[in-house]
Amino acid sequence: MTDKTMFTELDQYQWFNDIDELADASNLDLSTRCLADIPPAPLSLVLTIMQETVSRPEVVAAWSSAPLDGQIGPEESFLLRWYNDYLDYKYGNETMAVDEARGHMRRLVHGVYSGVDDPKLRAALLADIDVYDDGVTSA
Repeated sequence: MTDKTMFTELDQYQWFNDIDELADASNLDLSTRCLADIPPAPLSLVLTIMQETVSRPEVVAAWSSAPLDGQIGPEESFLLRWYNDYLDYKYGNETMAVDEARGHMRRLVHGVYSGVDDPKLRAALLADIDVYDDGVTSA
């Protein structure tokens, strides 16, 4: 499991403190993940992940710390790496849901979409082969 003593600056976030417990419960081995073998994700799950993400100010700040076409700094990248692990353990990696949510977060926080319920976001997600419409209309 994670050696938490190395990352004391992240201890203030509950999601970081939950990583080990989620990892134990999930039995996922993120190091052996092969993207080619992962099926598409239901749209409602991708939107749920995005809704959770926008509710965390520290994660939104990290995503928006650089211009849309700029490079995110090392401290923010560090936080996002751990947050991505949290999402993978919480939501599993049986589908592409976390990857698809992550792929659209930067545009969301930079105002390309008006929010998680923006029809343009829904259309952009459905345009990707890794997301399918599961008929659920809200995140």
